[in-house]
Amino acid sequence: MPLCRRGETKRAIALALLFGGGLTITLSLWGVVIAAVGTFLGFREIARYLSIAGGLVAYALGLWTLALVHFPLPSGSGRLPQALTKRSEYLGAFLLGLLFGNMGLCCPDPVFLSMIPFIATRGDIANGGIMAASYGLGRATPLVGLVILSNAGIDALGLIARHKRSFDRVIGWGLVAIGTVMMSGYSGFAHDRLAAVLMMAPPVLAYHVKIRSSVERAVVWLLITSAGTLGGLQAMYWTLVNLP
Repeated sequence: MPLCRRGETKRAIALALLFGGGLTITLSLWGVVIAAVGTFLGFREIARYLSIAGGLVAYALGLWTLALVHFPLPSGSGRLPQALTKRSEYLGAFLLGLLFGNMGLCCPDPVFLSMIPFIATRGDIANGGIMAASYGLGRATPLVGLVILSNAGIDALGLIARHKRSFDRVIGWGLVAIGTVMMSGYSGFAHDRLAAVLMMAPPVLAYHVKIRSSVERAVVWLLITSAGTLGGLQAMYWTLVNLP
């Protein structure tokens, strides 16, 4: 964003696209490598356990995002490497994107971490590359949008900063829900719906204790969460059964 804030709009968009392109290329290569390793090591045979592990990662990082649990995570300095700043700004943006594409593995990127088991167990190199590339494009798209809005005089980054807690809650609960579905769906439990409710309820209760909600409010949200979990699972199963 600092690179893109000065100069013409075309230049800013070009820098954002180059950064996003570099990021997407690196993630695509990781998708190919992970799929190749999965094929070589025969991960297809343990697909169920890797899928549960992916769900556990999403669930744990969801709780971390909601500040319900605390554990150390790696982080970067946030500074531009000098080797990149001395080069052409366009080449620098592209190389920076290539570098940042590795953050799905070395930094807390729960979405990509939860994708790894699916890529590895399928073992299809083309599919792994396309899936990772799609995710890379998805990660780059908001950046391009922020740059366009910023150059149009709209401080979208400031808006996001002001509402960071709301974004964190949406992301955190989304990850908890995804992790719950993955773990309950691949667990093999006879009562998978009950297992899903039991995994969703404790974080909701802990969250309302943390924010000191009234007992009535906590109970209402527990009931809403339980009903939403059961309804969501039913809708997901119906969709899977009726896919063409």
